[in-house]
Amino acid sequence: MGKAVGLAFALGFSAGFSPGAALDPATYSSASGEYVLSVDPSDLDGRGPADCRFARNGETVWTNRLPFTFREAVVADSGTVAGYAYGQGLRGNYGPEGHGDLRVVVLSPDGAILGQESVARTNSIFLGEDPPRPCAEGIFLAGPPPLAIVRVVEPDGRQEKEFWWVFDMAKGARVATQDPRAQMSGAGTLQSVLSATPLPGQSLNLVHWLAIDYPRRGAAFALLNLLGEPVWELSLPTDYTYPDDDKREDEILRSVRRNG
Repeated sequence: MGKAVGLAFALGFSAGFSPGAALDPATYSSASGEYVLSVDPSDLDGRGPADCRFARNGETVWTNRLPFTFREAVVADSGTVAGYAYGQGLRGNYGPEGHGDLRVVVLSPDGAILGQESVARTNSIFLGEDPPRPCAEGIFLAGPPPLAIVRVVEPDGRQEKEFWWVFDMAKGARVATQDPRAQMSGAGTLQSVLSATPLPGQSLNLVHWLAIDYPRRGAAFALLNLLGEPVWELSLPTDYTYPDDDKREDEILRSVRRNG
């Protein structure tokens, strides 16, 4: 496992975001630190409104009770904010209100809504405790030009796949939907994205997949450009495989899924 995990840590990889965690008050800063958004949820699962404060260099620019709660957000160096929210919380609602929507909202530096997109949520095609779909796995900034990429799991025929909803931060609109696996060699073995992060100033995104080709379990890494095309790939197809130690293999897979 050393090669894959060593590469991940060396490049600053993180899979620390937990889309299922209860919401606490949170702050989101621009890379420069100039702009900071503070979000105080009114509900632990993200239903309903949130009290927000937006500051520049420590001085309040605006405060507002927004009618939704960002479950996660990003702030560009221009002061533009993008984030996603669930109308009925991550877990949805099995009562008459239904599961609500997944909403992506882009705010201008003065707090006005530049654009938003809402998609109704339905039951996952898998049984168990999976939340309704679509379901966001995270959001990150890419570019230049500044783009907000929302990692979304949604049905695709008889399976569920991760797609990237690409939002232009200046326009406040979705400008593309990408399948990050589509142009990868060995795409059929790529099970899930474990983490994704931009390389600052490079217009490239570093992606780490769990790759399974039974009985082999391993990793794949790639640098994708803003069109979702790989400019570099690394396949480690047996990196998480321990054929004589099932317990150790299970421990490694749990650790990789949890920590990237």
